[in-house]
Amino acid sequence: NYTYGTNGLKARGNVVVDYIDRELIAADVKALRQAGAEIIIANMHWGEEYRLQPVASEKSTADYLTSLGVDVIMGSHPHVVQLVETRRNPLTGRPVQIIYSLGNFISNQQDTNSRGGLMVKLRLRRHDGGVTVSSPECSLFFCSHPTAGQPDYMLMRVDSVPPRWRGQAEAFRRAVPIPGIR
Repeated sequence: NYTYGTNGLKARGNVVVDYIDRELIAADVKALRQAGAEIIIANMHWGEEYRLQPVASEKSTADYLTSLGVDVIMGSHPHVVQLVETRRNPLTGRPVQIIYSLGNFISNQQDTNSRGGLMVKLRLRRHDGGVTVSSPECSLFFCSHPTAGQPDYMLMRVDSVPPRWRGQAEAFRRAVPIPGIR
C-alpha cells in the first residue's frame, strides 16, 4: 500500500504510512521477488478526487509499477470509478491488470458519479510457466442513502437495483467510464 498523502494527518505511534516513493516501491518489489512472491499486487491511494479519468500522475506511476513487474495495480482515492485496463510488462510480456479507482462502496456523497463502486474479481492461475492473473471481471455497485422508508445504506449491484433507486443507479452507471461494465 502506498499513498500520495494523508490529508494533513500525522501518523502516530506505531502506524506506518508508505508514501508513493519510487525508490521505496522498487526496493519493496525487489524484496518481495527475492522472498519468492509469484504475484505482486500494489494498492495505490492516488489521483484527484472526482476525476472520472486517471490523471497524469496515476498513469506515470502505473507505467513505473508495470516496468517493475507489479502484476496488479488497484487504486482508490478519487471517490469515482475510473478506467480498468490490461497492459503488458515490457520485460516479461506478462499481463498487468490496472484498476485506477474502485470508487465508493458505502458513502454519503451526493454526486451521481460518487454513488457507487466497482468490485473486481481476479483469478490466479498456476501453470508450468508460473502464476498469471486473469483479466478482471468487474461488477458495478450502487449505494443507496438512508431515507424515511429505509434507514440504512444499501449496497446493490447496478443491474439488480429495486425500482425506487433505478433512475439514480442508471445515471451512476452511465457516468462510469468503462465500456461493457455489468
